Amino acid sequence: MNKTSLKKLYDSGLSLRDIGKLYNVDGTTILYYMKKFNIKRRTRTEIQKGKFGKLSRGWKGGRRKNSNGYILLYNPNYYSADVNGYIREHIYKIEQFLKTKLNKGEEVHHIDGNRSNNELSNLFIFKNKQEHKHFELLLQIGKVERFSLNSNLNNYRKET
Repeated sequence: MNKTSLKKLYDSGLSLRDIGKLYNVDGTTILYYMKKFNIKRRTRTEIQKGKFGKLSRGWKGGRRKNSNGYILLYNPNYYSADVNGYIREHIYKIEQFLKTKLNKGEEVHHIDGNRSNNELSNLFIFKNKQEHKHFELLLQIGKVERFSLNSNLNNYRKET
């Protein structure tokens, strides 16, 4: 094992463990030689760079829950995908059902209040944020019941 061959293998993206397998030694032995030959190691950022989506070691099939309780789907080519390639499942399901994008300003409400329940029967579209906030306020002060809404998807586009 020499400095040139070790550096070339490491620079190609192989891990210390993978290089060790080539030389029939463990990763700590490779680390010893990296230090001995004064070969600079990759930073964590460099290691993780480009490892998004299916390449990420935390990949769980492209479906996860965010900190607000919404289910996110990995769909990087969808028009509303965030910088990490995720979209909100409830919006995606409604748009697939309606076969069109939501209009600007329209908001989706979860009837039962459970943001991870994205069954179409649990989703209601408000025409704008103001209508949605008004309904939420009425809920808070007890003027309406949570289940006073029924899904409006089957005739939503006919009403507007």
